[in-house]
Amino acid sequence: CWFLGEFMCSMYFLLDYIITSASIGTMVLISIDRYVAICYPLHYSTKVTPKRTKACVYLCWIC
Repeated sequence: CWFLGEFMCSMYFLLDYIITSASIGTMVLISIDRYVAICYPLHYSTKVTPKRTKACVYLCWIC
């Protein structure tokens, strides 16, 4: 499959999948953040907290 061996070939495809899905998930989170900021400007600071933001990004990269 690849000149570095089957293991590295498998790792390459796994990392490619993880990074691609995490990037798409991050873009979705940014879209949700902008939606909340535009539609609920007065409630933004109570709905979007640093703790919730960190949890969402963490879950995005883990799942």
